[in-house]
Amino acid sequence: MKPFLLLVIASLLWAGCTRTLYVPNALNTPLFEEKNDYTANLGIRVIAPPNIEFQGAYAPINHFALMGNASVIGYSNSDNESSFEHHLVEAGAGVFGAFGKNNCGTHLLRVEFFGGYGIGGADIVDDHTEIFFPDPTVRSYDGNYHRKFIQPAIGIKTKVLEFSLAARLSEVNFSKYHDYEDGVRTATGTYNFTTVEPVMKFALGYEGFKIAGQWGFVEPLGSSADFVEATGDAWGNIHFNGSFMISSWNGDCPPMPTITLSEAANNDSLIQAARYPAPPAIIHIETATATICFLDGGRPDGDVISLSFNGSFLVEELKLGKKPACFEVQLQPGGDNLLRIHAITNGERNPNTLKLTIKEGRKKHAYYLLTEAGRTDELRFSLD
Repeated sequence: MKPFLLLVIASLLWAGCTRTLYVPNALNTPLFEEKNDYTANLGIRVIAPPNIEFQGAYAPINHFALMGNASVIGYSNSDNESSFEHHLVEAGAGVFGAFGKNNCGTHLLRVEFFGGYGIGGADIVDDHTEIFFPDPTVRSYDGNYHRKFIQPAIGIKTKVLEFSLAARLSEVNFSKYHDYEDGVRTATGTYNFTTVEPVMKFALGYEGFKIAGQWGFVEPLGSSADFVEATGDAWGNIHFNGSFMISSWNGDCPPMPTITLSEAANNDSLIQAARYPAPPAIIHIETATATICFLDGGRPDGDVISLSFNGSFLVEELKLGKKPACFEVQLQPGGDNLLRIHAITNGERNPNTLKLTIKEGRKKHAYYLLTEAGRTDELRFSLD
């Protein structure tokens, strides 16, 4: 622990030996899947100058999200003769998409593109020059800036792992900066520069709780003179941030049918049903055309059903057997896409099990549904 504390103290002193008016924050990469997803981060920049960071994002609708970020640094020595302060607040909005479903229907591959605007500033007093170079002169610097940025990212998100690659292109404009010696202004001007920041993020945890680390670097595009003046190269152009993340998680598999051992022992259809999940209330489909097949979930025993899709009959009477009966349906974007399954008669063995298979291109999903004569079950399909 002592070597780590010495490193932090040395970093603070090192940062204090330069005019560091601009300190970029970590990139906010939420990797959302759908509406109402959210994430919140509390982190710290490990490379000097260290700062505390707050990040949050929320998706009010599918494929669109908002984000907000804030970072702050505040440091002074014991006699308050020297200090270093930096702050940044920003907001952004963007679009996102999710692809590559696993067996539970969760999209593992995520892509996003955000843009935003922020304001920040820094105030440095004395800069600790008297520690290494005795000089009675009190020097101070201050500056305010605004930043515009765009930020693409791609990554994967699972129950225990999160990994992403991202890059932020920023345009930073200091409306003014000032240099002082013993309280007298000696210089004033503006800094304008553009930077690119590629980073890699890795997080481990469980469901919505993860510990994350982000690594990368910052490079100016074009002339680097203003960039060097505003940063002092105090932190070597390196990103190294750690954070604690809280986020939404939608990846749990649908529940399996509840079956007792005695029931399973006396009913082989229940044994088959236990191998497949029950269908969710909304089934997500990626293609506009899907093929839906129906067959008996156990041994054929006389189950009869009727099927309709969006108010039109697919079949008025269908006796379930071992051979699947398949129907091609066209899904409407934003429509109900409602499938009604009405059980006309029960078979000889109860409960009655219907195996439902959905084919979309090369993908195939299988579910089991427990039916009962006289009851209508409804399933909705969502076109992603």
